[in-house]
Amino acid sequence: MRFTESGSRDLPTILFIHGSCTTAEICYSEVVKKLSSSYHCVLVHLDGHEADKGNSFISLDKEAEKIERFVIKHYSGEIFGLTGLSLGATICVHLMTRGNIRAEKILLDGVYCIDVGSLQTWVNIVTCTIGIKYIKMGGKVPDRLVEKIFGKGNTAVVQMLFDGMTGTSVKNVCTEVYRYRVSGEISECSSEILCIRGEYEPIPEKSFKLLSEHLPQIKEMVIPELGHSQLLHEHSGEYIRLLEDYFQQTGQEL
Repeated sequence: MRFTESGSRDLPTILFIHGSCTTAEICYSEVVKKLSSSYHCVLVHLDGHEADKGNSFISLDKEAEKIERFVIKHYSGEIFGLTGLSLGATICVHLMTRGNIRAEKILLDGVYCIDVGSLQTWVNIVTCTIGIKYIKMGGKVPDRLVEKIFGKGNTAVVQMLFDGMTGTSVKNVCTEVYRYRVSGEISECSSEILCIRGEYEPIPEKSFKLLSEHLPQIKEMVIPELGHSQLLHEHSGEYIRLLEDYFQQTGQEL
């Protein structure tokens, strides 16, 4: 894992954690470019998501431990903002549960923290291993299969795919994310939290309902007629404005 920083360290720090089967640059380069004039932005490059690094994604615990060490070393364990997409949002949830670092404001985009069972997990593993390479070669995975995982009408998820992940990394990511079980310990988190999702995202919808049982302060924003990651990848300007509004506000409604 490595971290890249943009913007002055004198500004409030926001940590960005990208999704699976993609990269920090694909997800957040445009966002960080815009926000770094007002915030100190830190991109987390997850293990197993950089073709030239030769490492693998092992577990949520391993990723969380490395992020915690970084935040404790450089920011005494406290930062202003934390945001994650998909896998990144699940890692945010795991960090919230572990409670070793704290962020004042947390934004979860398309969070997955529902145990979907072993069968669906293996379908997702196959889709994300064989499917990625097949798509990159010009093939097409059936829409119904992609939409079952990522939401209706979602072409953005194909555009963001990164085929440099090893089969081991994909298997470990899917197993950790799609079999995730929320712990009651997360109720100790006192941060301000916003979940955003597209209207056509079934797993994040269920995940929010589960998280709200433990976190009374959590709020949700549903983006009409979009699926997983579409706001970020197809409407980046609107996505950046949403982040600016959320991280600028102080206890006000969006």
